[in-house]
Amino acid sequence: MNEIETCIQQFPDNVQEIMQYIRNLTNNNTPNADELYAYGIPAYILTQKPLVYFAAFKNHIGFYATPLGHREFQDELSKYKQGKGAVSA
Repeated sequence: MNEIETCIQQFPDNVQEIMQYIRNLTNNNTPNADELYAYGIPAYILTQKPLVYFAAFKNHIGFYATPLGHREFQDELSKYKQGKGAVSA
Protein backbone atom coordinates (compact mmCIF):
# COMPACT_ATOMS: atom_id res chain seq x y z
CA MET A 1 0.00 0.00 0.00
CA ASN A 2 1.41 3.41 -0.94
CA GLU A 3 1.16 6.67 1.02
CA ILE A 4 -1.92 7.88 -0.85
CA GLU A 5 -3.83 4.67 -0.20
CA THR A 6 -2.80 4.83 3.47
CA CYS A 7 -3.95 8.46 3.64
CA ILE A 8 -7.35 7.65 2.13
CA GLN A 9 -7.93 4.62 4.35
CA GLN A 10 -7.67 6.66 7.55
CA PHE A 11 -11.04 8.29 6.87
CA PRO A 12 -14.61 6.97 7.26
CA ASP A 13 -15.98 4.95 4.33
CA ASN A 14 -18.08 7.80 2.91
CA VAL A 15 -15.05 10.13 2.84
CA GLN A 16 -12.87 7.37 1.36
CA GLU A 17 -15.38 7.00 -1.49
CA ILE A 18 -15.19 10.69 -2.34
CA MET A 19 -11.41 10.79 -2.09
CA GLN A 20 -11.10 7.69 -4.28
CA TYR A 21 -13.51 9.28 -6.78
CA ILE A 22 -11.31 12.41 -6.94
CA ARG A 23 -8.21 10.23 -7.31
CA ASN A 24 -9.73 8.16 -10.12
CA LEU A 25 -11.12 11.23 -11.88
CA THR A 26 -7.73 12.92 -11.80
CA ASN A 27 -5.87 9.80 -12.93
CA ASN A 28 -8.32 9.17 -15.78
CA ASN A 29 -8.25 12.76 -17.05
CA THR A 30 -4.52 13.37 -16.74
CA PRO A 31 -2.85 10.09 -17.70
CA ASN A 32 0.52 11.82 -18.11
CA ALA A 33 0.47 13.30 -14.60
CA ASP A 34 2.54 11.73 -11.85
CA GLU A 35 0.77 10.90 -8.61
CA LEU A 36 2.68 11.57 -5.43
CA TYR A 37 2.27 12.37 -1.76
CA ALA A 38 3.39 15.93 -1.00
CA TYR A 39 2.82 18.25 1.95
CA GLY A 40 1.07 15.33 3.65
CA ILE A 41 -1.68 15.05 1.01
CA PRO A 42 -2.23 13.40 -2.41
CA ALA A 43 -0.81 15.47 -5.25
CA TYR A 44 -0.32 15.35 -9.01
CA ILE A 45 2.39 16.91 -11.10
CA LEU A 46 2.43 17.40 -14.85
CA THR A 47 5.56 18.29 -16.78
CA GLN A 48 7.39 18.59 -13.45
CA LYS A 49 4.98 21.27 -12.20
CA PRO A 50 2.27 20.91 -9.51
CA LEU A 51 -1.16 20.35 -11.04
CA VAL A 52 -3.64 19.60 -8.22
CA TYR A 53 -3.77 18.48 -4.60
CA PHE A 54 -6.66 17.14 -2.55
CA ALA A 55 -7.22 16.44 1.14
CA ALA A 56 -9.90 15.55 3.64
CA PHE A 57 -10.49 17.45 6.84
CA LYS A 58 -12.98 17.21 9.68
CA ASN A 59 -15.77 19.09 7.88
CA HIS A 60 -14.79 19.20 4.23
CA ILE A 61 -12.71 17.82 1.39
CA GLY A 62 -10.45 20.32 -0.32
CA PHE A 63 -9.40 20.23 -3.96
CA TYR A 64 -6.54 22.59 -4.66
CA ALA A 65 -5.80 23.35 -8.26
CA THR A 66 -2.61 25.23 -9.02
CA PRO A 67 -2.68 27.75 -11.87
CA LEU A 68 -1.75 24.88 -14.21
CA GLY A 69 -4.57 22.79 -12.76
CA HIS A 70 -7.08 25.60 -13.22
CA ARG A 71 -6.06 25.89 -16.88
CA GLU A 72 -6.15 22.13 -17.47
CA PHE A 73 -9.61 21.73 -15.87
CA GLN A 74 -11.06 25.16 -16.74
CA ASP A 75 -14.30 23.83 -18.24
CA GLU A 76 -14.89 21.20 -15.55
CA LEU A 77 -14.26 23.67 -12.71
CA SER A 78 -16.32 26.53 -14.17
CA LYS A 79 -19.47 25.50 -12.26
CA TYR A 80 -17.74 25.70 -8.85
CA LYS A 81 -16.82 28.60 -6.63
CA GLN A 82 -13.09 29.26 -6.98
CA GLY A 83 -10.56 31.16 -5.00
CA LYS A 84 -6.85 31.51 -5.39
CA GLY A 85 -5.67 27.92 -5.48
CA ALA A 86 -8.91 26.33 -4.24
CA VAL A 87 -12.21 25.05 -5.56
CA SER A 88 -15.28 24.47 -3.40
CA ALA A 89 -18.69 22.98 -3.95
